[in-house]
Amino acid sequence: MSNESKLRELYPDVEFVFLRGFDDAIMGTAISTGNTVVCYSVKKMVDSLIESHKMTADEAHEWLDYNTLYAYFGPHSPVYFEETMI
Repeated sequence: MSNESKLRELYPDVEFVFLRGFDDAIMGTAISTGNTVVCYSVKKMVDSLIESHKMTADEAHEWLDYNTLYAYFGPHSPVYFEETMI
């Protein structure tokens, strides 16, 4: 069962925005602007692009920055977790 299917089953009344091709990068849910939304791992998204599209890590980050991370998909837009070392 896909992560998308699992979330739809757990939250049947929630409207989610899912990103095609990044099911393995779903970490779970988060609360954003009062809505339950999908939370994606940026690292896993980068890894997915490297593997599926043969991009370098820099190319994958640039692609995500331009096409995904700053896009607004409405009030149910996903959020992105980027692990940093502090």
